[in-house]
Amino acid sequence: MWFRRICFLLVGLLCWASESHSIEYNKNLFRSFYNPDLYEINKIVFKGNTFASAEKLQSLISSKPTKKSIPHKVLLFYYENISRNRGAPKLLAASLKSVILSLANEISFFKEIVAENDRQTLYNYYFQNGFHDVTVDYRFYPNLDEKINLLEFSISEGAQYRIDYISIYGLDSLSPQVEKEIQSVRKVKVGEPFNEELLAEELTSIRVILRNNGYFYAEFLTPRVVIDTLRKVDSVFVVFTKGKPVKIGYINFIDSVGNQKRVGYNVKYNNLDIKPGDLFSQRKVLSSEINLSSLGTFELVRIDTSSVFHPFTDSTINLAILLNYRRLRDYGIGLFTNRTTAEKAINLGFEFTISDRNIFGGAQSASFFLRAFGIDVSRVIFERKSLEYEFQMGMNFLQPLLWIIGNTRVGLSSSILYSQRKVFSSLQLNTFTFPLKFSSRLPLWTYFNYMDFDFYFERQVPKNFATASQRFFENAKSFEDSLRIQQSVAIFGNLDRYINAYHPLLTTSILGINFTGDTRDNPLIPRRGRLTNLSFDGYFFFGMAKYYRFNFASRWFWNLTDFFVFGTRIQAGYIYWFDKKNSFVPFERHFFAGGANSVRGWASRQLRYFKGFRLDTGSSAIVNSFLRDFVGNSTLFEASIEARFRFGRPSYIGKTLADILELFTVTVFFDAGNAYQWLIQNENGDYYVKYTLGDYIRGIACATGFGIGFVTPAGPFFLDLGFPIYDPNKEKRTFTSPVFHIRLGYAF
Repeated sequence: MWFRRICFLLVGLLCWASESHSIEYNKNLFRSFYNPDLYEINKIVFKGNTFASAEKLQSLISSKPTKKSIPHKVLLFYYENISRNRGAPKLLAASLKSVILSLANEISFFKEIVAENDRQTLYNYYFQNGFHDVTVDYRFYPNLDEKINLLEFSISEGAQYRIDYISIYGLDSLSPQVEKEIQSVRKVKVGEPFNEELLAEELTSIRVILRNNGYFYAEFLTPRVVIDTLRKVDSVFVVFTKGKPVKIGYINFIDSVGNQKRVGYNVKYNNLDIKPGDLFSQRKVLSSEINLSSLGTFELVRIDTSSVFHPFTDSTINLAILLNYRRLRDYGIGLFTNRTTAEKAINLGFEFTISDRNIFGGAQSASFFLRAFGIDVSRVIFERKSLEYEFQMGMNFLQPLLWIIGNTRVGLSSSILYSQRKVFSSLQLNTFTFPLKFSSRLPLWTYFNYMDFDFYFERQVPKNFATASQRFFENAKSFEDSLRIQQSVAIFGNLDRYINAYHPLLTTSILGINFTGDTRDNPLIPRRGRLTNLSFDGYFFFGMAKYYRFNFASRWFWNLTDFFVFGTRIQAGYIYWFDKKNSFVPFERHFFAGGANSVRGWASRQLRYFKGFRLDTGSSAIVNSFLRDFVGNSTLFEASIEARFRFGRPSYIGKTLADILELFTVTVFFDAGNAYQWLIQNENGDYYVKYTLGDYIRGIACATGFGIGFVTPAGPFFLDLGFPIYDPNKEKRTFTSPVFHIRLGYAF
């Protein structure tokens, strides 16, 4: 560490010279089966440590105890028993021994030089945390009772020195704002125990603040620490050399583009947060790299200082921006999978795409696609439901930078999409959509990173609605039954009547506002961080979709170990539907519960809290099936916790098998939640049932289960098995009727 001063070295040498290091190489040490000339470390123990746990100290040193894998232990057990049996085949014993010896990489042997380095590492750790009188010794000896070799580190901690005085020179002549920022990162305080790591963090943070405010040459010298062994206190002296504040002189772009189209200069320049004439800011250089990378055109973005094109002066420096372009034009055809928002289901089909990431020279991307896919393949495979399918044709367009409003950049994304979806029996939804999305990145220090404004225009036609309705009514056996059916299909009937009466160009106009906060370390395989989404959408000036929809969802992740991640999720949504007799809520905006990304004890779209209204008569069975699958709910609440285990890379098997096993993931989960208030009208044009707060609590369904997954380049692919453990509708018993789900990606 850079804190090692001459006085520290002298103290350390004196302590080392006074210590005795004993190592007992004698007949009592147990020789290794794997190498008779060496001795295994069977166990490592620490004595005298109160400041740090044994687990913490073990993580610091290089010496490790032997840790045999389960297959290793099994083979060794059989070999020991077979070798003691004189009647056992010698060839079998020899073969087992050969296999066991091949696993010697799991054995840890004692090495004196490593143990001495570990002793010094432990000494440094304590010294850097204020224990300046610490002594550390080790010995390696046999435990005759357990018949193992022990490596023991003995620690005499002594007193923990505290800080008596702190002085930082060279931070004069700063603006009040910079001084305030520096005070906010001060961590080392008088009276607190000396902590070298904490001091290093503080000084590094001060240097970053200086470099964010023009002091490009800011640096600090190695701190000087004066140790008072009588009073058991430390005095800390630090000197900063900040130099003069400098501004940006010139900015040069270096494009590594090959024979592809180059992105225009203005687009690249306008995505920079730092410009010529600005004070140098390390933070703005980093955010400029992020802005350029987010265009999607560049494979690598690197910003550094350079005097190649223009010389530095005493008050200016220059920047060079290296841009490595990715392949800009792609063609693709083949299988694809995706996950729909409404049903929370996995779809599988074929897709043909043509894309260009710099179509007009301004980093605009455009893609044309043709798709045909089956919807919710899990239900087709495991629930034996008839296949729902959809055909799509369309084009996506992205303009990454449309306007600059103040310090906020606004981009535009849009698409034109025509789709045909089989809904039920002969009923088909033909949909033309034209969404416009204006996106902007918010400052890095805000809770939400992105904000979107959506304008969504749509023409949706329920084709063959009359034929499908007639089939429904053919099952009616009474006037009341017919009335029930009419009310059940009214959500699509209102749309059908509107189209036949007015022949509108568009049936829906929706305004949406969406806030997203994302701090995940990896969007496909998150190990830590959070993802929060808050959205609103609803009626905008004209059309039949008269509703307002609110949705909140948040996910949190913690990596407890290298192979264990704990995640939790919560989602709540509500739809306010008005003028029910003369309007509808688009199917894609309904709330559904159940499925691979919901409460996994139920199939997708099959969970809701009835509280009194259900179509379970024989005459209305066909309508009941239609309602469950294609009429959603106005309220949703869900919560989940999930433990995710990765196998890691075992060393006791071959490389190929180890590569495969390393990609496996096992999850254990608990899900709770439900969907409430079916979007079905009664004869008065209102909902059948009113819910109280108690109903929402009593209606929470619970499920548990596990999943087995395999990590692919497109993300984890899972097979889940969910068990209902509480059904508020009393349709399922605890741990009966297990439900299988195919899932792409983690559940949240």
